[in-house]
Amino acid sequence: MGVSGLFMVVSVIWLILMISFGLRRFLLIVAMVWLTLVIWFLMFAFLRMVWILSFMWVIFFLFWLMIAFFCLMVGVFGLIFRMFRLVPVWLLWVRALCLIWMVLFLFWLLFAILNFVVGFFWVVHIWLLLLIFDCSDIFRLIDSNHIAFVVQGFAQDGTC
Repeated sequence: MGVSGLFMVVSVIWLILMISFGLRRFLLIVAMVWLTLVIWFLMFAFLRMVWILSFMWVIFFLFWLMIAFFCLMVGVFGLIFRMFRLVPVWLLWVRALCLIWMVLFLFWLLFAILNFVVGFFWVVHIWLLLLIFDCSDIFRLIDSNHIAFVVQGFAQDGTC
């Protein structure tokens, strides 16, 4: 599971215990902020791994989708409770936490889409540049360092 996953599990258990035992509101807010920071930490950890393993963004997207689905279910149950005038205090806190998760999910989704678009056009631009100027070593361009080296060489003398 790793350190990040263990940290996340401990955070969720801690938050559930704080909600169920009804400790002070200040401590509950601290727990929610801490859990939000843990989620941000996990998000950036996965974003770092995207550059190493390109399929990791799928796992990350599924992770956030699972959280968003959970938030949607909590929202539906919240509407049902509100219809029957049964709104427990813990549900309000969980709904607030889910709202934070949904906002983070939407920001991550926007960032991932923009990242994909910019990366896609950057790669297409480099490959078209190399095709136009007929570089024979086009299939050796695996990592970004070599691409940067070729672009630098092209900028100096116009050849590959």
